[in-house]
Amino acid sequence: MLAPYLLLSIVAQPLSTLLTVREWQQTLLVFTVFELALRMGAIYLGIATQQMYWAVFLFASSSALVAGMSLALFFRAAGARWADFGRSLRRYVWLNLPALLLLWGLTHWVAGWSLLGLTVLLGAIVLFFTAKELRKEGLI
Repeated sequence: MLAPYLLLSIVAQPLSTLLTVREWQQTLLVFTVFELALRMGAIYLGIATQQMYWAVFLFASSSALVAGMSLALFFRAAGARWADFGRSLRRYVWLNLPALLLLWGLTHWVAGWSLLGLTVLLGAIVLFFTAKELRKEGLI
């Protein structure tokens, strides 16, 4: 349930200083207040209904929404184009599809913690070769 939020936040968090560098502090302040209000509202609704599941679901959903919006804001601040990002992402997925399916299968069907190290190792290898291939094509 928290996976989309965690994935988007892992991508968006390192880019958060871009708004400071571009001197968009006022936009950052408004966005942070919006983020706080949305997350606190989600927790409040979960507490008001006395449903812990809904509190976690609403928090994760609102956080994923905020992380996606912040990523879009960072793209705008950087002057990046979504078409270039989409092309790179599509290439990344196609290069790694067999390895990603293998990792998904291993972690889904075999539920041992010993596979965590193997998953991290294979993920690092996949990312290394993908970055090397994308650099060779001039996409990064």
